[in-house]
Amino acid sequence: MAEHWKESTARPKLRSEIPMPRMHRRNPLQKPRSSTAVNYIIDERAGLFYCVVYDLRIADQLAYMGRSLEPAMLGAVSVNSGNEADKCSVDYAVARKGYGPLLYDLTARGLELYVKGCDALLPSQDQSPYAQRLWKRLKTEELLPIGDRIFSAKYAMTASAMEKQGRKIARGRKIGPSNRALEQAAYEMFDKYVAVGGVEKTKPVPLDRLLAQAGYAQ
Repeated sequence: MAEHWKESTARPKLRSEIPMPRMHRRNPLQKPRSSTAVNYIIDERAGLFYCVVYDLRIADQLAYMGRSLEPAMLGAVSVNSGNEADKCSVDYAVARKGYGPLLYDLTARGLELYVKGCDALLPSQDQSPYAQRLWKRLKTEELLPIGDRIFSAKYAMTASAMEKQGRKIARGRKIGPSNRALEQAAYEMFDKYVAVGGVEKTKPVPLDRLLAQAGYAQ
């Protein structure tokens, strides 16, 4: 016996009435490149620790031309490493958009390795709105350092590889002539994008344009 199918008498839905799939927000986390470098600078007399993250290709060319390294900077953090009351807490921090998590993870790692008694990075008491949101997402009162295995899973590059890149600019961590240009670039970045106690949003780094300005052929 033949089956009989009843066709729907309802009108077809207009395109505007069809629910669209929910769009997910793009992950703003920026991954380091093969030329991403980090240097740690320790100023024992002032009780400060600096983490400076930058693009080595651009920094190398700028240094050769005798120019400021600030355009190569991806982010910088200064940490109070001397005063026991605020030890290991952020003083100033600034990062290009999307590089804040990388900057903070590298800072926590450097503190554990090179500053006695600083096994974690603490937030400042005076935070920018962006820093408040960052620490809220972390859901912690202190940022613990992570090892190379987790770094590689999170950023597709190990922290030790970025540290190796940094040694091409300055091998020593104690503040001095070899890393003075990096320290100066960090202060220039602080002055340009003032952010007391937290990472502040700034424009993404247009690496191709910066490389062209620094003299690299595209």
